[in-house]
Amino acid sequence: MKSEKIFEAVGLISDEKITEADTVKTKAKLSWQKMTGLAVACFALIAVVAVMIPLLGENTENPLVTDVPPLVLPPPQFDEDNLPVLNIEFEFGAMGFEAYMAYDISELGNGNPWVIENDLTSMPVFSNKAPRNEIGQPARILSYDEMTEKALEIAAALGIEPTSVYTEPTQEQIDRLMQRTDGMTEKEIDEMLEWNTTPKAFAVFSGGKIEIASDSRVTVWFEPSVALPQGYSFTYSNTTEEQAREATAYLLSEYGTLAGIANPGFNLQSSYSYYGEASRIYYTAFENNGSLTDKVLNYNFHNITFSPDENGRLWIIRYNREDLSELIGYYPIITAEKAQELLLDGYYLTTVPADYSMGEVASVELMYRAGGKEQVYMPYYKFVVDLPEMAEIEGRNGLRTFGVFYVPAVNGEYLNDLPV
Repeated sequence: MKSEKIFEAVGLISDEKITEADTVKTKAKLSWQKMTGLAVACFALIAVVAVMIPLLGENTENPLVTDVPPLVLPPPQFDEDNLPVLNIEFEFGAMGFEAYMAYDISELGNGNPWVIENDLTSMPVFSNKAPRNEIGQPARILSYDEMTEKALEIAAALGIEPTSVYTEPTQEQIDRLMQRTDGMTEKEIDEMLEWNTTPKAFAVFSGGKIEIASDSRVTVWFEPSVALPQGYSFTYSNTTEEQAREATAYLLSEYGTLAGIANPGFNLQSSYSYYGEASRIYYTAFENNGSLTDKVLNYNFHNITFSPDENGRLWIIRYNREDLSELIGYYPIITAEKAQELLLDGYYLTTVPADYSMGEVASVELMYRAGGKEQVYMPYYKFVVDLPEMAEIEGRNGLRTFGVFYVPAVNGEYLNDLPV
């Protein structure tokens, strides 16, 4: 395959190939069934999974605030007879299972604004306009010119003067890939490109770079990392929830104009390592205004996350604003009590191995699975359940493991292969 063809394959020549989001493969539907026999799967144990990394900038008047309108949804009107039936999607992989570790469930609070005492009878369901492919790469919905323009806009919003702008993959990267194609078929070359090329644009500035992914996600990297004023604790370990809230509020005031957050809520979730070391998972802020539905959507889809380096300095900011413009409809939802009945009857989705029995249900929350690969964003009840066998492992010293189980919140009448 010629170098020019590789450029076209990854989108450097033809922007049309980038904007064809419908080329992303559709995953097979997962049937609704008792899931107690599931093998170990996709999510690594939360205690050892990589933490989301955040973004920094200079506090300045932000010309992009007007480009970040508040989430406005149509009123919850729906024709129950014409709502499309939804397929359940669940990602499986090969590393561990989704769980938290703590001495007590109270240590795992995450800031979800949902409360069990509520009057919600329906929730919106959306099409994911930029689903990630099988290897986690984003859909290509922005051209290289659009990514470059967005990088410059973000730089202006943060008061940053870029010294250079470039896109990836570069010619040098393409040339290196070409050296590995001898004896490969075109299909094999295409697969190699998919694994090794993710279109991005960068605006480099003195002290870091702004990264725009082809699905419009924004990340700001600081090189070197930026120190917080004396008195703030901003670390993965040994930072209390109060200290984490103070640090996140400070960072939001300094660098959060891009997020357009007026009334912040905070997700400051923590967990423990296998050896009992406390670890802060998130330093995240979201807009906590509007209805309960608005707050839940903002918590899951519209937020800003700050990440420290190993010395407690600001390293990265990630700004997450999923495109929720393609509303499928408002779907009737079941109550948390009904969802727990389904859970205890064995109807759930999980990556917890089958040989672990469920103990006490420690907590429940209404949330959206927003990992990026889902074709449809729909609400789930997320149950955190004690796994008694894990507490019996030698050396745990009272440290408990809480497995994660999901029950779709949408009424089963609107789900394929689910009992009504």
